[in-house]
Amino acid sequence: ERMMSQMMDNMGRDMRGMNMGGNAEWNALADSVRRDLADLPGLEGTALSARMKAHGDRVRRLLAAHESMMHGM
Repeated sequence: ERMMSQMMDNMGRDMRGMNMGGNAEWNALADSVRRDLADLPGLEGTALSARMKAHGDRVRRLLAAHESMMHGM
C-alpha cells in the first residue's frame, strides 16, 4: 500500500512538474486505485483474489497512461 501510494505521489509530482493536469481517464483510474488501497485490507478469499486482479489491471493502465502523457510532452 505504501509503495503504491508513493508511486502515485511521484507520478503526480512528474505531472505537476510539467504543468500537466490529469485527464478524465487518469483521474478515474487514480480514484479507483486509491479506493482499492482502502478496501483491499478488509477483503479475503475470492473477493480479495478478484479485486487484486482488477487492481493489477487498473495499475497497469495507470502506468501506461502516465507513460503516454510523459512521452507526449
